[in-house]
Amino acid sequence: MDVRWCAALALVLAAGATNAARAETFRCPLADRVASYQQTPCAVSDLPPPSRAGADPERPKAVPTAATPDDDAPFSALTPRRREVLDLTARFERCRSDEPGFAERTADLYLAWRKRHRETLNEYNHLLATKVRVAARGSPASCNEDWIHELEPLTRATDPRFSSVEKTWQVFVDALKAADRAAVMAAVSGPIARSMGERLDKLADA
Repeated sequence: MDVRWCAALALVLAAGATNAARAETFRCPLADRVASYQQTPCAVSDLPPPSRAGADPERPKAVPTAATPDDDAPFSALTPRRREVLDLTARFERCRSDEPGFAERTADLYLAWRKRHRETLNEYNHLLATKVRVAARGSPASCNEDWIHELEPLTRATDPRFSSVEKTWQVFVDALKAADRAAVMAAVSGPIARSMGERLDKLADA
């Protein structure tokens, strides 16, 4: 083959390749679904993100469900006194179940408690089961001796002197005037009994 003809053919092919390269057009996506056609490659920031093979399609966001009823809702219609009895009983039951040795050392107190509040506990036994279920787990801090002592006055039979708030207050005031510590303590119960007892021990009769 003629060398000059081969050289000419090579020049023609190279020129054609150059022209073809120059004639190549790049389609670059822009915002709002608009595309730009240009002779240079698209910028990296203009390229759409690569699709992940096998990726799950976007799932719709879960619609929040309606709130579940408050576990304490059935107790809202009870009197404060009955609510207190159920709350303390639930705590008592959790301590007996969760704290080792608690049931044995409070057996007599437990029987007295159940006897004293038998009417309320029998009437609202179905609510008590719910209250015990949601009550905090018994622990040494919540089932200590101070709490046991606070429960003890609440197991006593009703005294006619304390059949109303007014009568109880009068007994309390008269006991303070007479420096009758036993009567003062009989008029109080719960957490205040402990703090009152500590104060009385530091006060003189006068």
